[in-house]
Amino acid sequence: MTNQIPDPNQPQQGDHQSPPVPPATPVPPAAPQGAPQPPPSSHPQQGGAQYQAPPPPPPHGAPQGAPQDLSNTVVLNYWLSVFFAWLPALIFYFTEKGKSPLSDQYHRENLNFSLIRTGAMIIAMFVAWIPILGQIIWLVAWLGGLILHLLVAVKAKDRFLAGEAPGFLFNIPLVK
Repeated sequence: MTNQIPDPNQPQQGDHQSPPVPPATPVPPAAPQGAPQPPPSSHPQQGGAQYQAPPPPPPHGAPQGAPQDLSNTVVLNYWLSVFFAWLPALIFYFTEKGKSPLSDQYHRENLNFSLIRTGAMIIAMFVAWIPILGQIIWLVAWLGGLILHLLVAVKAKDRFLAGEAPGFLFNIPLVK
């Protein structure tokens, strides 16, 4: 017989000890009150409420009540008004009225600028009958209105989503 050292964790013959207990799993500390709770496992719990993820936050700088589709209509209005003057501005002013105070302001300001631009072109057409000086005035009025409207149309979406004013350099409130 060989001399073996008995293992203290192994039950010996004639030993009536209970089997060893595995060490307890550590319990994580409780989360502080108000901290977000991790989602439960995919197994449904009986009698408990299901975890629902909170809605994602709005985009940075987006004003409340100014969803993405309103900014798209504002941009469409501005770009159509660049090329077709007052007609798209008037259509958008009446069809989009009341959806949001900010979009109302943008559509109103665009209509006002489009009317001023159209008025300037009508006056420039009468002045265009003056030789050379009239054509120069007409060209400056046409290019000036087009460039100013283009500059505002390029920045319209960013300014709208940031909740800023439309950004026309000058505007007369013809429509209130």
